[in-house]
Amino acid sequence: MNMRITYCWPCGYGKLARELADAVQQQHEHRPQLIVGFPGAFRVEANGRVIYDKRRTRGWLGWLGFGRVPTAQEVLSLLEEQSAAEAPA
Repeated sequence: MNMRITYCWPCGYGKLARELADAVQQQHEHRPQLIVGFPGAFRVEANGRVIYDKRRTRGWLGWLGFGRVPTAQEVLSLLEEQSAAEAPA
């Protein structure tokens, strides 16, 4: 699995990004790439698909850092949903 977590360092999302990377590594034995991004960013991609994007869920307010970001468990659930949807029938 190729996974990237892009986060805003000044917004304080570094800790969440590291916690999420640790959780993914424990469950999937793969360490996601952590990328410091633009202000307000919190985006999770797996195999080229967006799992979560704060900007998409919060619009321009997400760019400004408003709104909550998901917990590691919420992102892992979204990741599992995507994996199930992509699995051959």
